[in-house]
Amino acid sequence: MTARPTSDGGPDRTGDPAPDAPGPGRTREELVAWVASLGNRRHAVWVRYQQALATGLGLGLTDVQCLRSLAQQRGELTTRQIADLTGLTTGSATRLVDRLEQARLVARRRDTADRRLVHVRLTLERRPDVAAAWEQAEQAQAELIASYDDAQLAVVGNYLSRAADIAEGQIEGLLRLTPPVD
Repeated sequence: MTARPTSDGGPDRTGDPAPDAPGPGRTREELVAWVASLGNRRHAVWVRYQQALATGLGLGLTDVQCLRSLAQQRGELTTRQIADLTGLTTGSATRLVDRLEQARLVARRRDTADRRLVHVRLTLERRPDVAAAWEQAEQAQAELIASYDDAQLAVVGNYLSRAADIAEGQIEGLLRLTPPVD
């Protein structure tokens, strides 16, 4: 079954192809262009979603990126790990954690073995409004993913993994660029 989100964000369980999918007799070039455009659209929508979430919480985009990393980790991250994941310096990551702690979205604790280390964990239970919004988005994604069969999931997973690897490689190259001097 082909799955696509409906206007309410839930999966389309009709089995119909996406409305913008190339029709029968399509060329490989048309399919490649379509998939590439969908990747770009997905990225643009994801950025808008994160910005809307950040705006609603009174936070910045990097703050939301940190929250997402903590949620995916399902545990704790050190301030250094947060800095690495967000591309911030450790000082900026510390200020980011300060903002999130003030918003009651994270809690921090010092490592008992090494007091220099600070562990940060998500505390959405302190913010039921945020937890509800987060759970709604997670549920919609889980339903969409569940609508695919195992073979489709393997293809989608392979694509997403490889696309992330390519992006990681591009990030490393971009970070080595030297800004022009005027």
